[in-house]
Amino acid sequence: MHVDVSTIIQSVIGLILAWFAFKESLKKSDREQTSDDRDYIKDQNERLNKENQDLSKQNNELVKKNNQLTKEKLELQRKLDEQQILIDNYVNRMPPTDEK
Repeated sequence: MHVDVSTIIQSVIGLILAWFAFKESLKKSDREQTSDDRDYIKDQNERLNKENQDLSKQNNELVKKNNQLTKEKLELQRKLDEQQILIDNYVNRMPPTDEK
């Protein structure tokens, strides 16, 4: 069996070139995946920022509504207190009744 040296050298060089080609293919795939991941994260970030703005607006509206309701409640409580004072004053002015 006779092995030609040039065939061995060509085979080794072919294996080395195949290894480099495979390695570069993996790097390219990793770069594409990283780019896809970056785009996905950017899209999600934009979506979440918009959702956060919408929720913030809703929260502000609810806070305003709550403040208004609190003012109305306090006003109604004040009126109720005034009415109760008037009732108490009226009852205290009434002459005692004779109970038999």
